[in-house]
Amino acid sequence: MNRRDAREAGHTFYFTGLPCKNDHVAERRTANGVCLKCEAEALANPKPYDQRMIRAGGKAKTRVVEFNVSEETYELTAALKGKMEDTLGRKVSGSCLHRTGLKLLETHLMAANGPRQVMELLRA
Repeated sequence: MNRRDAREAGHTFYFTGLPCKNDHVAERRTANGVCLKCEAEALANPKPYDQRMIRAGGKAKTRVVEFNVSEETYELTAALKGKMEDTLGRKVSGSCLHRTGLKLLETHLMAANGPRQVMELLRA
């Protein structure tokens, strides 16, 4: 059974009989196509809270960039996300949170320095 058929039938899982990218032959989650063995391995070996992975580029030219977030920033981000979800009455995606943070930074820099000084900071 393929993912589309499983989704249309209302199944939570489906089985193709084909190996995943890590050579597991297991059921997959209909919502995202993830192999359940891969999912179990990822849950058993979580990354520390301060390591986040960003994938940049297409599938053929994917590169991984790591960056660290301080515990204080992580807590502030979680608080901001909670406030936004309460205000909007729905879940907030990471990209929405990112755009909000960039807008706040832009507003702060413009108010503190003005456009000319901001451009000079960006060039430095």
